[in-house]
Amino acid sequence: FKQKTAYEIYQCDWSSDVCSSDLTMQVHGRLVTLAVILSVALAGPARAASLPVIHLVDEIAPGDYSSYAMDGNDTAVLGNWIYTYADAPATGGEVYRSNGKRTELVADIDEGTDYSSPDNFYTYRGWVYFSAAEDTNGNELWRTDGSTTERVCNIAAGSASSYPANFAGFGDWLYFSADDRAVGNELWRTDGENCERVDDIRVGASGSNPFQLTPFDGMLYFSANDGVDGYELWRTSGTGAEMLTDINTSVSSNPRDFTEFDGWLYFAAEGDTGGVELWRTDGTAENTELFADINASSSSGPENFYVFDGHLFFAANDGTHGKELYITDGVSSPSLHNINTDDADGSSPIGFIKGGDYLFFEANDGSTGAELWYYDGSTVRQAADINVGATGGNPFYNRHWGRVLGDFVYYFASTDGDHVQIHRINVETLEEEEIPAPEAGLYSPGGWVCNACRDTMLQAAGNRLFFPYGDDGSVYGQEFGYLEEPTAALPGTTRDGDLTPWAICFAVLAAATGYAGVRLMADSLR
Repeated sequence: FKQKTAYEIYQCDWSSDVCSSDLTMQVHGRLVTLAVILSVALAGPARAASLPVIHLVDEIAPGDYSSYAMDGNDTAVLGNWIYTYADAPATGGEVYRSNGKRTELVADIDEGTDYSSPDNFYTYRGWVYFSAAEDTNGNELWRTDGSTTERVCNIAAGSASSYPANFAGFGDWLYFSADDRAVGNELWRTDGENCERVDDIRVGASGSNPFQLTPFDGMLYFSANDGVDGYELWRTSGTGAEMLTDINTSVSSNPRDFTEFDGWLYFAAEGDTGGVELWRTDGTAENTELFADINASSSSGPENFYVFDGHLFFAANDGTHGKELYITDGVSSPSLHNINTDDADGSSPIGFIKGGDYLFFEANDGSTGAELWYYDGSTVRQAADINVGATGGNPFYNRHWGRVLGDFVYYFASTDGDHVQIHRINVETLEEEEIPAPEAGLYSPGGWVCNACRDTMLQAAGNRLFFPYGDDGSVYGQEFGYLEEPTAALPGTTRDGDLTPWAICFAVLAAATGYAGVRLMADSLR
């Protein structure tokens, strides 16, 4: 070696008298580059190379004892965990949680084998709220963050039950309906420490039965019955409540399915002229109006509202074409997309869900049965004929069962009209496929397995999809399962408290970089 300056190291070939600088840096720099490439490779490919594997979880109720996890009760997600009702021989029906790798009891609220029957799970501000019962205080409001489980308040005194339900987060408070056994079922709220009744809308013991609580433009809107005007449109800012307007001055207008779109709150209601039609409000009484009278002679019954691509999508019946797909931009009258042209039954579109640049939903064209369809911004097309023939694959099982995870929309469907499995469609290529069962005789909910069929029976936590799964009770009973979707967002390095591909790759990268740095320093000091 010969030193050209005090800070530059050269290596020379004496036979040719050719010297090159920074060779050590180049060699070890390439080592670092190789480590980076290796770490990215270890982290996993961006897209799945094969179908994901379904893992059956039979830990809560081993053997043929059914836990009924995720079936018949709401399910919520907090972090990478799902929280749900489950029945175990030792605890009865209690709160359980799972992240796939670990499944555990959260709390045995009604100790022993008695059932607290937790339900109405709702995640808000770092807690999962739910209703649950125990002998001393009845069915009341509870919450858990996974480590602490506590009763928030005892609304109905003594062992009576208030049955909290219809949760909706609004501002710093969680709003819900509850019956204190004094003024009936009314609107309540909690900040996690205190519980207070917002208003006694229907004076007396009957209660106004508020439901469909929906935040809009700085207020919380809902349907309630004051005992005089029937069920009408109400709202609150948190202190007291007011009826916005009496839409039907004769009977209840029964406003429902509130959906915010383009500065308006759209909903279905029955006006004075009769018939349930499409209404909207901007939050003022004067601008609470009938937007479209789709069936002038009866009720169009608009439902399944969904906002996509600057338009409001819904199903309605004009009295001629049956229940069909309608689309509006909020300016023009809703336009009809007649999918079922064979008869007047309509296609009954349901389960709208955005996946990539498409809007997927279930519809029946009258010849292939209820199948998977999509809207691409201009045209409605069938995405897949899952169950070939007139029976249909029922991809959303006539419910809002789709769940987007990574590059796919997942849902329940049947290829034979009997056995229901997990299916998915690629939101870019529109390739539809069934996820194989891990063994014969295991199925997703449907038929004998579905008790209440909640919309939360498909839940995504991290890059895992959870769903009810099991058999007819002969081997496993009704349990739940999960799969991992590699195209979903990559998890953190400490997810589940175990080593993950990302944790391993960062460790390799750190070790290689440290080694290269030590060698560089050692070589520079020679």
